[in-house]
Amino acid sequence: MKKADPMPSTVDQVRRHLVGLKMPRALEVLDHTMRQLERGEIGTLEAIDTLLGEELTLREDGASRRRSKWDAWSASRP
Repeated sequence: MKKADPMPSTVDQVRRHLVGLKMPRALEVLDHTMRQLERGEIGTLEAIDTLLGEELTLREDGASRRRSKWDAWSASRP
């Protein structure tokens, strides 16, 4: 009898962690990143770096937009 593949439950657990940590962009790219891992195109640390890097970019972009809005609002005040 073949042993069940632990990968789906591990990936599901990673998804739950990403949701709990409020990391939507990392969640979006998880499946693509996993396919790259499975094909041997990237290593484990590269996969982690991809997930974290995508999330950081999303957060930095959001912070930049918020600063721009604040600057525009502040400039319009007498």
